[in-house]
Amino acid sequence: LTGMADRTHCVNIVQWFPNRDVVLEVYDFGGHEVYYMSHQYFITDGGLNIVAFDLHAYMSGDFEKAVGVWVKTVNTRAPGSTVWVVGTHSDQCDDAEIKHKCGDVETKLQKLCIQLKEEVEVQIKRLQNGSEDQERDPRIKETLDHLLHLKQHPLRVASYVSVVSSAEELQGIEGLRSKLSLLVEEEADFFPSLRRTLPKTWSLMEGEIESERTSPKIYITWENCTQLGQNAGLDGTRLLPVLQYQHRTGRLLYYDNNPSLCEYVFHDPARLVDIFKEIFNHDMETQVLHEDSLTGRLYNMTLYELQQSRVDLRERGLMTRRLLQGLLRGCLAGSEVDVALDLMMHFGLCYGVRDTDESTTRAKALDDTVTDHSLSCREETSISSELFRFPWYVSSQEPPCVQAIWDQGVTRKTVTLQILYQISGFYPPSLFERFCVSIHPYMQYRQDWKGGVVGFCKDMPILMKIHNRGKAVDVTISTRGSPDDEIMKMRAAVFPLADTLRDVMREWAGLLYSVHTTCPHCLQEGAERPYLFPGEWQYRESTPDVASFRCPLSFGRETVKAMRLFKPCASGATMSAHHKQKIQDHWDTLVSQMNTKFLLPLLVQENVITDDIADQVLHVGKATSSSRDSKSVILAQCNERLLDTLLSRGDRAFTILCKALREGSEQGFLADLLEG
Repeated sequence: LTGMADRTHCVNIVQWFPNRDVVLEVYDFGGHEVYYMSHQYFITDGGLNIVAFDLHAYMSGDFEKAVGVWVKTVNTRAPGSTVWVVGTHSDQCDDAEIKHKCGDVETKLQKLCIQLKEEVEVQIKRLQNGSEDQERDPRIKETLDHLLHLKQHPLRVASYVSVVSSAEELQGIEGLRSKLSLLVEEEADFFPSLRRTLPKTWSLMEGEIESERTSPKIYITWENCTQLGQNAGLDGTRLLPVLQYQHRTGRLLYYDNNPSLCEYVFHDPARLVDIFKEIFNHDMETQVLHEDSLTGRLYNMTLYELQQSRVDLRERGLMTRRLLQGLLRGCLAGSEVDVALDLMMHFGLCYGVRDTDESTTRAKALDDTVTDHSLSCREETSISSELFRFPWYVSSQEPPCVQAIWDQGVTRKTVTLQILYQISGFYPPSLFERFCVSIHPYMQYRQDWKGGVVGFCKDMPILMKIHNRGKAVDVTISTRGSPDDEIMKMRAAVFPLADTLRDVMREWAGLLYSVHTTCPHCLQEGAERPYLFPGEWQYRESTPDVASFRCPLSFGRETVKAMRLFKPCASGATMSAHHKQKIQDHWDTLVSQMNTKFLLPLLVQENVITDDIADQVLHVGKATSSSRDSKSVILAQCNERLLDTLLSRGDRAFTILCKALREGSEQGFLADLLEG
């Protein structure tokens, strides 16, 4: 609210005691775009969110940027929370100006709340109109249930704007303090953490966590946290609610819905904020990467290296390990840098890359793809990398090599399989960047630019882009191949990436989106607005009597095979007597020695069995065995279920089983028995 030097950098955390019975953890967010990437981790359910804007500078056309985007951010990240809008700099406005501008904001807030409600209702009606699909597809039912929950628990926005000033008189500050204090006391139903009577074990656990804040550790592992829970009298099942409660109250940060972060408990959020502050700076080039000898010595870099670092960061989002060590020197010991890098990768902020030249000619781009195909994805994501990409900083445009990679090997028979996620309403600014980090373990080679990635996954070309359509944002994930011969490979390349995007989007509980399969014929014709088939079809098998669907945009002249819109049928003709006999001849050996856990992924990938069947196979032993049964007994029961299933899946199931024995479980000797 004052000079540039005093404005919030990233996030500040302070405690506020409105009275002796209440303590609030206050998170003050910086408003610059570069900080958006970090905001998402600190906006939580059950919080009171204050949106502050400069009342003196406000013009009617500024509403979206000054207020609307922040209200939508809270609604998307923590739907059902409470928002209070506050106008600052009131000392620079007369009474008439205050009344006029506050009235404008209040009117637009009412319209925004109606708009948010209507957007949810549109999505609900879209799914309810396909009632048959809802009954057949659990994914649709899950989405519909979530939307109905959002409708019943809308964002709570105060109907009036409070006005304050940070000038000497602190006009309105005391009144705002009183109103906020009264709000959290009288609206206890919306802030249940304030009125909750805590069990003694919970208080003891808070003490255990508090004692850990004296250590220099950035986080506590789940294993260590379990030990602290035992010290407080809490077993593993009773520990999670305690951590969720402390997360809601801001005492710690724990992301139990994030697969990459659920093994970490951030017991001192301020330490986490210190790291974010060093990495996300609104003026990184001029304030941090000065081109002078002093800055070079701080980062142990020559002036040339410093200049190159500025270009790499500004255009390609790249930072070297040496630069990161220099940036983090003020908040971390040297030995903690690797821990911080690992942490930032888990948070989806960056990924480790190889130090290769990405400004390539067509020949070099294609040469690089061959070279990179032989490299392990596990090596790419290791913190041993010397170069790290932060997608939020990438500003370069689409490089010339993209079409060279994407068009490689294209023939008249080549067809594009494209999954499109359409985000309606508000689009979280950092979502695509998070997605770009999360997909890295799947990529064999990649080229990144602002709003896109091209590369290879499972030896298939992959192109991912974000498209702003005005009222909606589309994220597309595409691959190319010959569908008759390579449909399984195309699906195996695209769907891990599509599912990863869905996982990232689910962290934004209020995000509204739909999934589609883009019509392959429209893509081939270069249609500006291609027809979109329901994407949910891709997760279930087609009915046997439907072989194709007609594209409405071609007036029904062009058809799309069902195998390109639905999951290929896992079941098939009964296995031939010859292959059945081979399995039965070696039944006892297979049942006792197959390593089922490593066979199932390939069987699912090749669509021999579904994910649900794989889960049933894995759990059959647990469901039918007692605690006294040995692992070999449980394994045998799993193997029997798997073999019984495969016998009804046709001869292709026999072939893929042999392949899985060689490549999945590395039990080639069993494959030799079957094929001998």
